[in-house]
Amino acid sequence: MKLFPKGIVITGGIATGKSTVVKLVADAGYPVFDADQLAREAVNPGTEGYAQVVAAFGRSVVRSDGTLDRGALRKRIVTSAEERETLERVVHPQIQSLLKKKSRTFLPTNTGSTKLR
Repeated sequence: MKLFPKGIVITGGIATGKSTVVKLVADAGYPVFDADQLAREAVNPGTEGYAQVVAAFGRSVVRSDGTLDRGALRKRIVTSAEERETLERVVHPQIQSLLKKKSRTFLPTNTGSTKLR
């Protein structure tokens, strides 16, 4: 069996139908990877991404429950290109790693649908 050799990236502005297209693709049996979800996973407490974000931005971006305070982080990266670039340098490789790992788990089956291994 071989992995899915190609993928489709769906982009667009607000209310352009991205979610509808993604649902159609998923309903047809193809794996779907949500970059926003992967970005959240990449910085969950206990991950390397989380540790790197806290090391770069300090405890001021951590909530009392130990999760990242996305609002505090957002304020910092919106007002500072340098901090935005720092966050991107930390998070983007983590997202790419998660995507590679997750995409390897999908193998075609005899029926053309996908199976999570």
